[in-house]
Amino acid sequence: MAELRFELCAACGLVRQSDGAPRDYSGTDRATARQFPSYGDKLIATLKSMGVGLDDLVLDIGSNDGSFLEALRGAGFTRLVGVEPSRRLAEDGRARGFSVEDDYFGPQMVPRLLASHGRARAAVCRHTIEHVPDPLAFVSALRECLNPETGIALIEVPDGSAIPELGNVYEFWDEHLYCFCAENLARLAERAGMRIHAIEVQPHLDTRNLLLWCGMGEGAGSTGGGRDCVTLWRRVEQDWTGFRARLQAAVKVAPRPLYLIGGSHSQYNFANYAGIGALVDRFIDDDGAKIGRFPPVAEGSPSIISTAQFEASARGGSVLRTGFGYPKWTARVSEHAARHGMRVLDPRDFLECRK
Repeated sequence: MAELRFELCAACGLVRQSDGAPRDYSGTDRATARQFPSYGDKLIATLKSMGVGLDDLVLDIGSNDGSFLEALRGAGFTRLVGVEPSRRLAEDGRARGFSVEDDYFGPQMVPRLLASHGRARAAVCRHTIEHVPDPLAFVSALRECLNPETGIALIEVPDGSAIPELGNVYEFWDEHLYCFCAENLARLAERAGMRIHAIEVQPHLDTRNLLLWCGMGEGAGSTGGGRDCVTLWRRVEQDWTGFRARLQAAVKVAPRPLYLIGGSHSQYNFANYAGIGALVDRFIDDDGAKIGRFPPVAEGSPSIISTAQFEASARGGSVLRTGFGYPKWTARVSEHAARHGMRVLDPRDFLECRK
């Protein structure tokens, strides 16, 4: 298990891993269709409202398995090109009938994209730049792919300010090299030579995302001041230390076995950062690729079981409501636990409320 260290820019509130190295995504097979946001239709409607025509070229940078390309096609767009470094996911996109460039996007790729497809009227880059080592070079390359007069870009990232504001420390992840807030994301686009059209915050699961609309030509300009993310980040250590102590005290006296809802990085990060890894007996997850596996949890070796296995066997112990962003699933597991006299703990009950 790697130890993560982060640096905070005292000027703009940008957080980055101090010694983070980019991952090789060429062999990744993790599709993100299940994380498709509830506001997906709104994104497509906004593209249309900004004048992007159904026959205009739209690039999807970091297209994964082609799920967003599929949504664009369903809305009538006809000239769609994806860029995806994962061989498996790029092939999934091609199997859906899309043109997908199987490579890492960046300055070295721009000449090939322009030669093959020409300049794009719009480019979509969702949940990608937080993974890349040089976001400025990446966004500058994105600008080079756009029509120099009318090009539009959508850059979507997790809202990093949700980590200190909501206590979502489990969102720290070795794959995310940067944590952006609205102000420094806008600065990044401006440094890359683009104008800001709008920046939105959208709720997503138990956190939120930032949507930056930018491009060529006229725009709203800099967002200016904004929230004080630096102060928020500087409170993280103190706030998390208190939360961790309160949660540990409750979990240590809770009946065993202890189940955590979810078997993804959010849950095992939560167990590790909260210091309860040695107390976790099982994670519950319905991804067939995870069942029977052992997540990287410090001082423990809990395995992953399915919801069905939990319901068939769990008749005692405790459940920690860590199914972040999945209320129906969390309710199902919690209701089973309550019917069988198990204790149900909600991590948010141990957070100090902040306005």
